[in-house]
Amino acid sequence: PDAAHAAFRALNRWMVDDWGTHYADRIFGAPYLTLLDPDQALDEARWAVEQEARVVVMRAGPVMHPSGGRSPGDAAYDPVWATLAEADVLVAYHSGEAGYGRYVVDWGESAEFEAFRRTPLYGIITADRAISDTVAALICHGVFDRHPRIRVATIESGSEWVHPLVRKLAKAWSMTPGGFAADPVEALRRHVWVAPYYEDDIRHLAEAIGSDHVLFGSDWPHAEGLTEPKSFVDDLDGFSDAEVRAIMHDNAAALARPPA
Repeated sequence: PDAAHAAFRALNRWMVDDWGTHYADRIFGAPYLTLLDPDQALDEARWAVEQEARVVVMRAGPVMHPSGGRSPGDAAYDPVWATLAEADVLVAYHSGEAGYGRYVVDWGESAEFEAFRRTPLYGIITADRAISDTVAALICHGVFDRHPRIRVATIESGSEWVHPLVRKLAKAWSMTPGGFAADPVEALRRHVWVAPYYEDDIRHLAEAIGSDHVLFGSDWPHAEGLTEPKSFVDDLDGFSDAEVRAIMHDNAAALARPPA
């Protein structure tokens, strides 16, 4: 944990030295937080707030401490969430190596993560799981109940996981209502924003969480993005002009706005 936190601190300070956290109020440098050690994570969250960060990034999936896994919703991390909530800092989860490779080993696959080189089965087994499980854990373990100002954005993780998670949360709410302080589906709709892939069914996503919680993401200049990022608007057929503006600009602008 100490080595990991040292690496993250070095990365974050380089980023702030190079870009700052809100260059020209258009490019938002996002410190990357690891939760491996709660005390060091809290120190880094406080530092990010001092740097006037508008957004921080976290890794999807469980917190993989050498002593065993933990949910990001574990009460040990409440001081971190409280610090970010008080400062209205957005928490973004970006796709990446989430540690889910260990699950494919039982199916005869290699656990090694290589972007653009994973096997079809690796992708099928792991696709969407980390972000869906992470959002579920934040809801089921009460992060949004204890810290109602927390806002979460999921980036480059698509949106195909949203409707299945909504159904699972609704079923869990109906079967074990005592396990929740409030309706978990409403918690998802209130606290989570989603950036879909352009090939996703964006209208279907908006029906689940509202168009005010849908974010345009270009992923430029990566190959899986669009040659002309603004052409994402062509996939918004059926949305009103106001909804298109919200998805393409206003929703993200509001999330990046400094605290009042």
